[in-house]
Amino acid sequence: MATRVRLKMATVRRLAQSNQTPAAINAIRELFPDGAPPAELGIEYFQLIGQSPESKGEARQGLTNLTKQYPEDPRYRLALAKFLSREETTRAEAKRLVAALERDPEADQEQVKAVEQRVERKVSSQANPNSSEQRAARLRKEGDAALADD
Repeated sequence: MATRVRLKMATVRRLAQSNQTPAAINAIRELFPDGAPPAELGIEYFQLIGQSPESKGEARQGLTNLTKQYPEDPRYRLALAKFLSREETTRAEAKRLVAALERDPEADQEQVKAVEQRVERKVSSQANPNSSEQRAARLRKEGDAALADD
């Protein structure tokens, strides 16, 4: 990878890590104006742009395409499973991918286990209205309602 691209990617990563997601998305789109780069950088590209509600569909399709482009490499399926674990509507698909990855000797089982735990945590918090995630969501709604009443 060219030095310029490496330096720009370092900036993108710093922006993302400091919760400046919109700026990081803009920077990565500027860096790759023709769309996602190939291979592993493609994973990073789609995971980042997928944090924007407007780009979730593009990110999902891109990660799916990478799994088809590199079917023997479990890193792409793992990245897709991680992405799908974010949304309630796609968690069942994430669980299926994780189950298949658990049987793949080439997959990093530590990473697979981490994604599996993430999916299970999200599922249990969905089922338990008193979970910390659910309480936080309720408090945000109540705070928004209180502000609207003022």
